[in-house]
Amino acid sequence: MAVNGSQILVNGSQILVNGQPFIIKSVGYAPVPIGNDPDVKKRDYYTLEYTNIYNRDLPLLREMGANTIRLWGWDNDADHTDFLNKAYNNGKDPIYIIAPFWISQNLDLSAPDVRSQLKSDFRKMVAKNKDNPAVLMWIVGNELNAKGEYIYDDLFSLIDEMAEQAHLEEGANYHPVTTSLVDRNLTETIAKYEKNMTHLDVWSVQLYRGKDFGDFFKEYKKVSSKPVVILEFGIDAYDDRKKAEYEDVQAEYASALWRHLANNTDVA
Repeated sequence: MAVNGSQILVNGSQILVNGQPFIIKSVGYAPVPIGNDPDVKKRDYYTLEYTNIYNRDLPLLREMGANTIRLWGWDNDADHTDFLNKAYNNGKDPIYIIAPFWISQNLDLSAPDVRSQLKSDFRKMVAKNKDNPAVLMWIVGNELNAKGEYIYDDLFSLIDEMAEQAHLEEGANYHPVTTSLVDRNLTETIAKYEKNMTHLDVWSVQLYRGKDFGDFFKEYKKVSSKPVVILEFGIDAYDDRKKAEYEDVQAEYASALWRHLANNTDVA
């Protein structure tokens, strides 16, 4: 969308910002004040009430080289103008926002009234924030394929219809729409639904494969030509199989990462 100098486009497998290829260097941002509820559905600390938090954090994020923030959830009806404006910073070292639309668990995504309400609510959120130049893209849900609670045909058709609603709301210069997928039969799932996702602009993935991404990029290129964004990566804090923390392995991987960064000063 062309607003105050921000134009966000998808060109083949690239995301362009103001005509230039944009490499997302993102932080997952979810500040929770001490004593507050950490529930992601209530995690809206992006309003004027919490301006002291993001006024503190945004300069630090710029200093570390971040150019994007991914949010998990916010109140769709709240006013986030101040937060978005502070992130954009009048275009000087802007931090772009991957703006969230949360989808609750245990919804019947085959029900017409549920689908209609979600599409309507999403379009309203897009309409409310679409003119702010800090917005990079919209993200629908989080790891909606994680636990198999949804029928995939219902899930992916709904996501694509929601993306279509965002496009209709914004017109020709719309912001891209993405959704984040957990690493479970990932490329197989993308391959199956790719041809039907005619309105989804970007795939986003969360890869907890340890110290590298394995063969993900090679396999992804076989199944999709859309841009792909890695929103989370590394290693889980807890091994569900062994019911124990990954403390030793985490320390090993962290040490390897810092050695790599120390030897590759061009890596931001």
